[in-house]
Amino acid sequence: MSVLTSYASASARDSEAPAASNTGLCIFRTDTKAIEVSDGTDYQIYNSDGTALVSTFSGSFDGTDDWIGIGNVSNLNSATNFTISVWFKRAAARQDTLLGGTGSDGIGMYPWSDGNFYVHAGGTNTVNAALPGENQWINAVVTRDASNTKLYLNGSLAATATSSTIPSTAGNSFRIGNYTAFSYDLLGNIDDVAIWDATTLDANNISAIYNSGVPSNLSIDADDYDQSSTLTHWYRLGDHASDTGSGGVADGNTITNIENAANPGTNDGSTINGTPSFSTTVPS
Repeated sequence: MSVLTSYASASARDSEAPAASNTGLCIFRTDTKAIEVSDGTDYQIYNSDGTALVSTFSGSFDGTDDWIGIGNVSNLNSATNFTISVWFKRAAARQDTLLGGTGSDGIGMYPWSDGNFYVHAGGTNTVNAALPGENQWINAVVTRDASNTKLYLNGSLAATATSSTIPSTAGNSFRIGNYTAFSYDLLGNIDDVAIWDATTLDANNISAIYNSGVPSNLSIDADDYDQSSTLTHWYRLGDHASDTGSGGVADGNTITNIENAANPGTNDGSTINGTPSFSTTVPS
């Protein structure tokens, strides 16, 4: 389960103190997103900014045959505007792919053996930039509009290219851990794959998503992030209630399903290839 962890000001409310039997009580208010903590006489209110999450699990992929199919992301087909965000970690440079749909001229994102990160977003051209390093968690975001396709790494703009036409099948057979057009699979970890499939997020939103290296709560508008209403896909890889594994969600258990947390009950990752597993290696 994901828990809000970022708090701002606190104020005592002596005039509304709970009964002594509530000593040690901690309440999260779903209406105000505040945390209330009681010592039996007084209680403090901590107003959450709603951004940070405690991420408990990621997906671990063996680099051989592990990937998760999430079906057709149909709004990416012939798309004009979209944004895709992914967190990943790999131990060393090699030929890896992270995610993508049908066709080498479609949409795909991957770190490569030359130490660069590449994005296919229509045509055979790519937008690419040098990775910040290896054996560390990296947040990669691609944004696309009619004019420009941009790559952001760890919240900062890394490269820009002129947009190419997006094919009508670009969002079909979309996979996590593999780019359908290629035969290379990631050796490493993936977390919090998110898609805004009709919206080009701006630099302020991208910086807020990176959140100094801690994944943000994308379902809540806070600070510079104001696009929770346009989020259409959010795969948390073990940190959503309906994510399951053989024996339950636990370190090392094989992933059998991941649910789209942006739209619960739909777009489940129920097509599993190989044995991707839950891992407690997470961005932090």
